[in-house]
Amino acid sequence: MQPNSDGKASPGSPFKPPAAVIWNNMVDAGTAWANSRLNSTAPNPIRPRETDIIKVKNDSGAVRKLGEILRISGKAIETVTDENKWLVGVEPTDDGYFGILKEPAANGALASLQVSGCCMALVNITDEDHTRATSVEGEYVLQSCSSGPIELMYAPAGTGEKTCLVKFDGGYREHAVVLDANLGAATHALTGATSCLATVCEWDSSANDYVETSRQLTVWNHAEATSHQTDTFGIARWIDSHWHFFGDCEPMATR
Repeated sequence: MQPNSDGKASPGSPFKPPAAVIWNNMVDAGTAWANSRLNSTAPNPIRPRETDIIKVKNDSGAVRKLGEILRISGKAIETVTDENKWLVGVEPTDDGYFGILKEPAANGALASLQVSGCCMALVNITDEDHTRATSVEGEYVLQSCSSGPIELMYAPAGTGEKTCLVKFDGGYREHAVVLDANLGAATHALTGATSCLATVCEWDSSANDYVETSRQLTVWNHAEATSHQTDTFGIARWIDSHWHFFGDCEPMATR
């Protein structure tokens, strides 16, 4: 049985070479496909990238432990990319971005730093009722608190330095504070805010009272119609990279 005009044969019929024009077309198609593979560059490999962990150069001046924190400050290489997220880690402060070390880090060495998600971290638990943690000026261990960017998902019983399961969630950052100096009214709400130091207070759940700590923050007053005196109690709230003060109209009563 002869093949059809398009070169196709009927099922069960013996194979016979197609017409020359069809055969040549087949050869040309194969050649074109082979050439296209040779002329095309290989596609970039697609693989999952870690987004919770970066590399950081320990620039704190000392060896740092697993679970301690470093503040992120600048880049450790000329060009930071998805494949090379290498930054610099320095001494923590009350503000700024920080991460949690996933491994011990010698001074000047590169180490893995967790910057989002969940992980284990060292936390100084000052009150067992605290549910959050934050960075503190000059401290490489997170400090427990009632508000902060870190949620304590699990903490062992007791107080002191503990290895806890924590989660980065951004948190609402604010502290109860007492002004350490007079805080004048702003000369202009947008461009003339005033500032002073304030002492951070922590809630003592056993006494149901606030107690003053040794920590201080620089707080800012953007209100043109309101000034505050030394020893005024209020709230320091983190907005646009600085602490806004919202407080009572008069200083605290003498105790």
